[in-house]
Amino acid sequence: MPTWDAIYAEGFAITEPLPWVAHSTAALREAGAREVLDLGCGTGRHLVWLARQGFSVRGTDIAPHGLRHSHAWLEREGLPSHLALADMRGVPFADATFDAVLSIHVLYHATRAGLEQALAEVRRVLRPHGLFIGTFLSTRTWKHGEGEQLEPATFVQPRGPEAGVPHHYSDEAEVRALLAAFSISDLHLDEFTDEAGDLHSHWEVVARLR
Repeated sequence: MPTWDAIYAEGFAITEPLPWVAHSTAALREAGAREVLDLGCGTGRHLVWLARQGFSVRGTDIAPHGLRHSHAWLEREGLPSHLALADMRGVPFADATFDAVLSIHVLYHATRAGLEQALAEVRRVLRPHGLFIGTFLSTRTWKHGEGEQLEPATFVQPRGPEAGVPHHYSDEAEVRALLAAFSISDLHLDEFTDEAGDLHSHWEVVARLR
């Protein structure tokens, strides 16, 4: 099974922020957020975007190559670099450290139990009424049901750049159940069909800790 470090070492990197994340910056400002954690920051596309917007951003990732790429990019931009090597299920920050946690295309790379552990960490490091901005993998996406099944709704991806990586898929009811500790202000599907005809489908969510 490949590691995320190996995937990043091979040059996998996305430089543009997800448009929805850029749009969600308004929600951060409206909430008065200042300290933001990018959980699973990868090669830094959202770290850099948020830092450019004036937020105080810290990033964690399990992949050293991703963190090195993020650090170098932040340095080139003349932006502060506050990064930590860590699994999403063990965030190395104290309780109630952040006004908001961002986690894009990260949490579902696990079993259901692993996803729940990561969300428990999100809740722990958020301040009261803090914001969570994140994504979950929809059961509508082309990958669902392909590969080795580890448990209900969790499969090891058999093809593409993430071949060998576990993916957990959620329908709307499960996303709402996973976020029971939050008040959800926005939950919708982001979908597109690629050139191969495969449907990509993710849940995008903005929620406030109750």
